[in-house]
Amino acid sequence: MNRLPALLAFLTYLGVVAGCAQTCLNRDCGWKEIYSRADLPPHSDCNPADLDRLLAPPGADIPEPANILAPERAPHYLTLAEAFAMALENGTVGLQASRNPGLPVDDLVGFSANGTFGSDSIRVLALQPARAGTNIDAALSRFDPQFISGVAWTSTDEPTQGLSTFANGETANFFATLAKPLPTGGVVGLTYSTDYSLLTAPFGGPNPAYIPRLQFGFEQPLLRGFGTEINQLLGTFPGSNLFPAIGNRANSFANEGILITRLRLDQQRAELERNVNYLLLNVEAAYWTLYGSYVNLYANEQGLRQSHDAWVRFKTRAEVGQGVGIGQLAQVRAQYEQFRGDRMRAVGLIIDNERNLRMLLGMPVEDGKRLVPIDAPTTAPVHTDWKAALEDALARRPELILARQEVKARQWNLVVQKNFMLPDLRVQATHTTVGLGSRLDGSGTFLDANGLPVTSNALHSLAGGHFNDWTVGLTLNVPLGFRHEHAQLRDARLQIAQAYATLKNQELKATTFLARAYSRVIESAQVLEVRRLQREAEGEQLRVRSEAFAEGSKLSPIEFVLSAQQQFASSLNSEYQAIVDYNIALATLEFARGSIMEHSRVSIADGPLPGCAVRAVDHEHRKALAAVRDRVHARRPVIIDDPLPPLPLYGAATLLELNQTPEPPIATLSPPMVTPTPPMAMPTPPIVTSSPPPIAPVVSTRPAIREKHDPNASPPPSRLRGPVFAPPFELIPPLSDPAAPPRSEFGIPGLPPARPELEPIVPLP
Repeated sequence: MNRLPALLAFLTYLGVVAGCAQTCLNRDCGWKEIYSRADLPPHSDCNPADLDRLLAPPGADIPEPANILAPERAPHYLTLAEAFAMALENGTVGLQASRNPGLPVDDLVGFSANGTFGSDSIRVLALQPARAGTNIDAALSRFDPQFISGVAWTSTDEPTQGLSTFANGETANFFATLAKPLPTGGVVGLTYSTDYSLLTAPFGGPNPAYIPRLQFGFEQPLLRGFGTEINQLLGTFPGSNLFPAIGNRANSFANEGILITRLRLDQQRAELERNVNYLLLNVEAAYWTLYGSYVNLYANEQGLRQSHDAWVRFKTRAEVGQGVGIGQLAQVRAQYEQFRGDRMRAVGLIIDNERNLRMLLGMPVEDGKRLVPIDAPTTAPVHTDWKAALEDALARRPELILARQEVKARQWNLVVQKNFMLPDLRVQATHTTVGLGSRLDGSGTFLDANGLPVTSNALHSLAGGHFNDWTVGLTLNVPLGFRHEHAQLRDARLQIAQAYATLKNQELKATTFLARAYSRVIESAQVLEVRRLQREAEGEQLRVRSEAFAEGSKLSPIEFVLSAQQQFASSLNSEYQAIVDYNIALATLEFARGSIMEHSRVSIADGPLPGCAVRAVDHEHRKALAAVRDRVHARRPVIIDDPLPPLPLYGAATLLELNQTPEPPIATLSPPMVTPTPPMAMPTPPIVTSSPPPIAPVVSTRPAIREKHDPNASPPPSRLRGPVFAPPFELIPPLSDPAAPPRSEFGIPGLPPARPELEPIVPLP
């Protein structure tokens, strides 16, 4: 018995389909880069032990976080551009509340029944469009050619009875099909098969017998599922009666059609852009909030210094017997302690706001550095065209893009449901060439039923084409009543109406939010001007009352001086808070009109970065350090000659000549620095006789101001923020100057380090 051909075919089939038990992803599709970005071992898909080692809890090697008892850390001078770069590389989106931006999300992820979880990490969210892109290949794969093969060997040994006697023996069947689904919904395929039989009681013909067949098949829907357009929308392939395996494979993982899958990719990109918009808004708001907390500390230190000076003066008068009572001395001491407590609370607020910014930037909770904002905020009014802003908001907001794409998806779903209202009519055609022989090779012959000699080579007989079968037919499947189809069609119409109503509601919300942000910018600009005038008036009041009190006038009792000190510190803090609110309002306006990415110089692109690209974090950090060195170099003579630089805002020097009195031993955080610039004309009269610090109209662009040392720099395509004020302090000593006065890391030049928890300046009598 010639079993060798069938046995070889069977072994070949097993060798093709067996494969290894655990395969490794070896196609170069960027998976190594994906793993490296996620800090995964490159072969963790083949070696689970590598991944198991990463699942162990990390070691507790994070140092103790900063607090008001230990705030001393080296400064990390941070620009807004560097903050954006750090957040986009490893940060988190934060709380998606546009009315209260700048807050991170402290809640941990939650798991659902199917194991999915959510995270606001930008590294997690950036993988969502990539995952959606893989669904496009999965949807397109329904039209990929498919190779189907099989082999079977059967042995029959039954009691000889009637015609069953002629079935005893051995039979085998081998087939191989190459089928191609068509974009029109049909299938075309070519099948080769061989039937082998070796019977114990043959009923005429050759024995053993080989019957090879070569069949060409074609099937095409004519109504339901016909055409390339509908087959790009259908979530499942129409299937096939001639080649059932084609439809089974294509429908085993199908979910949505090709066009809708591509639409989902666009939606995931829009969703990523929406998250990036929130990330940029929260980072900028947290940046300016941290800036404002430094200014809050500065304002409280002003009150602390002034109240300390008043304490020294009252103590001196009490010692020389100038009529200062214990009650008045205790009143001054109480105000000093109040400012002292406010200063401690301001230090804690800086640490807390820095921690919020760290979480948004993806930085560790403690790394021995203190984040110090060095970009100057905007104070000049920004005029925005309402019509242009509204057009931008309605066309560029990612939320509205998502809603419009969902309406389009519902519209395509309606087309799909209308397709199912058609009967399933198919045309099928096959043409089969058949051969016959006692072996698959050789040149022998045998006598057929007519007594004529024919070749015993089955393949030669197949190639001769003497035996041909063909079939043409139609099949029709019509559900009576189409009840299920009508229900799905009605639901599709309801979905498109619902999606359109959602779009209109979102457009109304976007317009309302833009109007609120637009009005908020105008309001913040006006409040800022009012706060500036209030601070000037409070400073003038403090100057007049302090001078009158120093001259011994009864018209200026100590209560008036203490009240003026509190009011001036409060107005100073209110002015800076108004500046912070104004800058956050500007960022919120850009968020509302959908242009915050453009003005932050951020774009989203597919694929890995080119090899020549430089990390934005490193680039921006080097720029920040260069800016610090340039600014320190420009202010070096001032720092050397004046250990206590001018402190009050917009030109007021020390109101009580603090540089001639003993300083309270306070450890203060250094405020943000700005670039010293030439003077500019401002309608702000000096409130004391000392010379004001310089203020200049510096054109600032987001995310960073233009550096003076780069004359060739050009502003990016973003809004111009107008004149920028210079905060009235510059407490950064030269980076390498042995002649610089000593200072504590968080203190003022010329003062030794001291504990944050202060001892009484002068013992109470």
